[in-house]
Amino acid sequence: MNKIEINNSLVMLKRETRKFVEDLSLSQKEDLLLYSEYSLRIHETLTRLLFFASLQKDGEETIREGMELAESRGEGVSNIFIETLEVVKNLKTYNPLNFFVALRLYERKRKKIRHKYSILYRELCQLQKRYGELNDTVKNKRDSFSKRVEEDIFSDNLCIEECKSSIDLGEVSFGEQIRVWFAFYRMKKTDFLSLITLEKQKYYVDGEPNHTNKTIEKIPDEMDYEAFQQAVFVEKIEQDNDSYLFDQFMSEVMEYMDRNPGGMSNMFKEVFGNVPTYNVSTDEFGRLTEVRPTKPALKVVSNKREGAES
Repeated sequence: MNKIEINNSLVMLKRETRKFVEDLSLSQKEDLLLYSEYSLRIHETLTRLLFFASLQKDGEETIREGMELAESRGEGVSNIFIETLEVVKNLKTYNPLNFFVALRLYERKRKKIRHKYSILYRELCQLQKRYGELNDTVKNKRDSFSKRVEEDIFSDNLCIEECKSSIDLGEVSFGEQIRVWFAFYRMKKTDFLSLITLEKQKYYVDGEPNHTNKTIEKIPDEMDYEAFQQAVFVEKIEQDNDSYLFDQFMSEVMEYMDRNPGGMSNMFKEVFGNVPTYNVSTDEFGRLTEVRPTKPALKVVSNKREGAES
């Protein structure tokens, strides 16, 4: 590429980057507020349920005494709890299934926002790689034009990295809240089936035949947490594109993998044997630069006989 072509490419990339940032700034704030609000609604529904159950069992006076005791120990009581108590004490009934209804409703909305920003993230990665390709044409050159182009690319690439960080929403699991629910309640089979979208395809995406009907037959009339987990996570009874319950378990698995990469590697070895793994390196533009086989972890084996003196 000559200087005119390089400059035209840079101008075009800058224009696309500027438009992307402008469009992102218009929608991101509102989307992130909604994303957080939907999460709070899910938590709020479970909190109301637990407060209602506690009111029915212990009464309002006992709950307020507990709040006062917490405050006396310096454990501030959130205004949310106080407001929730005021709302719940006037309710005559509160369906325990409201938690799962809220989880289904708001997780669908959250997933839609995540999907939107996943697409934007991929678009940013593609834009970043194009900057990298342009940078390849001027790097290691010493003329002032090439240096200016490199500086502009470096600046724009930082902007893209900041945008990528800001839209990486991640998935927050509500698995713990589900376990809390099952600590107090059991779920009827009919209620469970009414809360999910069943997989109706004859074959799953991996080619396996659909076994939904067999899974339904195995579900007990009243489900505890273990039966629920078996149907949702192991048997994967939900439809692939509407699996809000399965997603909660999978999010926990992904969170564990992020926190314990070594632990997951050891688990896979125990299950599947020595599966080759690789370390991947990328450059500042997110492009793959190197793939290296992971060195096997060697164990020290002693040849000393049992009971022998050292």
